[in-house]
Amino acid sequence: IVRASSAVADTRFAAISRAVAEAAQSRTPIVQLANRVGGWFVVVVLALAAVTALIWWFRDPARITSSVVSLLIVACPCALALATPLALAVAIGRLARQRVLIREGDCLERIATPGTIFFDKTGTLTEGRMRVTEWSGDSPSLAAVAAIEKSINHPIAKAVCQCADQHRAELCDASEVNQTVGQGVSGVVQGAQYVIGGTRVARDRGISMSPQWQQLVDRIRTSGASPIMVIRDDQLVAVFGVTDPVRAGAAGVIQYYHSRGWRIGIISGDDQRTVDHVARQLEIDPALARGELLPVEKLRAIEAASGERPVMMVGDGVNDAAALAAADVGIAISGGAAASLSAAPVMIGDGNLEKVTLLADAASRTRHGIRQNFAISIGYNAVAVLLAMMGTITPLLAALLMPISSVTVLALTLARPTFSETES
Repeated sequence: IVRASSAVADTRFAAISRAVAEAAQSRTPIVQLANRVGGWFVVVVLALAAVTALIWWFRDPARITSSVVSLLIVACPCALALATPLALAVAIGRLARQRVLIREGDCLERIATPGTIFFDKTGTLTEGRMRVTEWSGDSPSLAAVAAIEKSINHPIAKAVCQCADQHRAELCDASEVNQTVGQGVSGVVQGAQYVIGGTRVARDRGISMSPQWQQLVDRIRTSGASPIMVIRDDQLVAVFGVTDPVRAGAAGVIQYYHSRGWRIGIISGDDQRTVDHVARQLEIDPALARGELLPVEKLRAIEAASGERPVMMVGDGVNDAAALAAADVGIAISGGAAASLSAAPVMIGDGNLEKVTLLADAASRTRHGIRQNFAISIGYNAVAVLLAMMGTITPLLAALLMPISSVTVLALTLARPTFSETES
């Protein structure tokens, strides 16, 4: 038995589709500039018509009407008006077919020049499929952790539950389970209060580690895994390490943005040494790889980088939502938290990180296309108006020539690739 709770028009996909359609029709700053240019174009054409009438008044009054009418007909502001919105609409539509969904029309305009791009680590640069590689603690602690984590929708929680299954840990129940973004998970099992989180959680709670625990944590960090602490009644009782392999296409994405002059950084809530390990793998500047960040600290990192150059943020988790919203362009990877998808103006619909390169490529190519369209429109009108003022063309010929600029702009926009074939 299946019960439908809402109509298709009310689904998240339908809402995103409507937002994409609105973005393609929105009046972005560059579109508004084109409209202003079109307005001045009309004023200039009327002034030139008056000048033409004055010139022919002295040369041959009988040709005044023909020359002025020819000028007014052949001068075409339509091409200027089409140049920008048409290029943006085509780019947004083609990106949508690649499952790169844009909900704000000026996104391409914002990132047309190189700036800074930040990536979240878990689930973005990495696959988000974690597994426990090391466990040190007693069986009751593992059972308690699994009881708490089984109600949490997080990659680490899934990895812990799989580890408990493999160790055949006894099943038990947890109460008062609470997840605080960036600060771990807590719960009560058999009367004991458990807190599960990274090294920062233990440090913030003033938990001291014995030399044996510290040695284990260091070994986990050295291997590139993230150490997770299990605290029971303010005592460290277990430590486990989780690993998350780097996405197959992550290196290519980083190399792409490096080659185009972007500064690349990582902002993550994971252990700093784990973040450093991933940064080394992907050849990211260690100074721009920051770990153990709370959501508000990610937001501050985005705000600190903002300035003349654009800032992009790519993430997928709840703790990325504020940073995604604060960036000039936030890109959410589908498959992550709903909050991140709602906060970001761009969504990668199929979860493929490599599609992030399409956005920057489309932005630069679209800007080039807009400039080319403007040049063609202005060049055509300049020549056509000059010929009309000289009396070279008749009103009939002007009527035949007038649509050429608009058709040319349309044809070039549709024929021009939005991104390179190797990236599409």
